[in-house]
Amino acid sequence: MKALILAGGYATRLWPLTKDKAKPLLMINGKPMVTHIVDKIPKNVEIFVATNMKFKKSFEAWKKTMKRPIKMIYEETSEESKKLGALGGIVNAINEVDIKEDLLVVGGDNYFQFSIHEFLDNYEGLPLIAAYDLKNLEDAKKFGVLSVKGKRVVKFREKPEHPDSTLVNTMCMLIPSNVFPTLHEFVKIHQDNPGSFVEYLIKKGEVQAYITAKEWFDIGSFEGYLTAHKKVSKDREGEFDFYGADFVGKNVLEGKVFIDKGTLVKNSRLKDCIIFGDCHIVNCTLTNCIIDEGSRLENCTIKEEIVETKTERREKK
Repeated sequence: MKALILAGGYATRLWPLTKDKAKPLLMINGKPMVTHIVDKIPKNVEIFVATNMKFKKSFEAWKKTMKRPIKMIYEETSEESKKLGALGGIVNAINEVDIKEDLLVVGGDNYFQFSIHEFLDNYEGLPLIAAYDLKNLEDAKKFGVLSVKGKRVVKFREKPEHPDSTLVNTMCMLIPSNVFPTLHEFVKIHQDNPGSFVEYLIKKGEVQAYITAKEWFDIGSFEGYLTAHKKVSKDREGEFDFYGADFVGKNVLEGKVFIDKGTLVKNSRLKDCIIFGDCHIVNCTLTNCIIDEGSRLENCTIKEEIVETKTERREKK
């Protein structure tokens, strides 16, 4: 078995945060999302990460931080309009490195807490997808929705207006190698949406589901990223993560706050914020904010906003 992490999207809904930063490299609980995924994959499974040329430098830097071998696959694209799409990326990876084994495919913009080992224990040689019960029909409309009988998936619809269930696709799928020829044919028509391929497989044969009750978040938007940041079960002690931050004066921290290395916080109030490295936050009140690298804020009151990298904002008292 091999593992493929899909990280080739441009995450336009998270701009400006992801204008020059790949979404799978965004921090959750002190680590990039893609690192959480790698840490869950069994040690004996070879891992490939597929992304695009725009983010090559960032992923090469990330790769050096990993303690296990990672093989990168770079699509020859550097803009949204020319990307291969998820299915195209899977086929491109299969062809480029000549994968002949069953393939575990995981979306790189997921944060999940279910066990990959347990997921693989449910594999019976048939296509297998991991599903999560959102318990809310309105929320389910945003995802691929499946209906099951036992382990068998009997219906799958992508972003339905009227969902039949609250079970949604987590973009974690095991594709048997004997399905590769079908995938190669299907991708000639549909390159992007993996859900359409699941629908097709259901018509041709059996698809199975592994249903998890563990936390899963799709980091597809500003709201989704902050929700995951605030709600995920902590991987370490304490609510606050300070990675080399320098605190001066009187500061108040509330909710869940992540501050990356090299950031100065002085006389400020922070609530439910993600602050990247090398920022200066002086005399500020920040609530539900994401502050990108190298930003300098002084006397600012900001709520529910992404502040672009290297922003300089000084407001009068």
